[in-house]
Amino acid sequence: MISDLQAKKQKTDGWLLGQPQATDTVEARLDSGAEATFVKESTASKLNLETRKIDDPITILFANGQSTVAEAVAQLNNSLSALILPDSSLIEDLISINPIVDAGYDVHMTHRGGSIIKDGKRVIPISRSGQKF
Repeated sequence: MISDLQAKKQKTDGWLLGQPQATDTVEARLDSGAEATFVKESTASKLNLETRKIDDPITILFANGQSTVAEAVAQLNNSLSALILPDSSLIEDLISINPIVDAGYDVHMTHRGGSIIKDGKRVIPISRSGQKF
């Protein structure tokens, strides 16, 4: 399931590390089939994510045959990380649902949007702003 979504990140109990702002909006694509979460350099900067260089850069091959290299990673919280890619290699950030669920969060989706939930509390509201593919 892939949807164009607008995810609103809110200040919560450590969903994203190092966020001084209470609320910020990030355009992203949630993908239950993605093998990793990919975040543009500009998004990492906007969200004040602390990034670190990867010892062995990772080549990412996209379905359209194009490729790019991830040279940095950001730790989103204690159990979730994202590969940081050059802005020119992504149209929008790509968030893999599976690691979110594996980390103990629930992802609820409806035709209007959804929520990412932890321990019964809504952590991140998701509003749908595009077409479902």
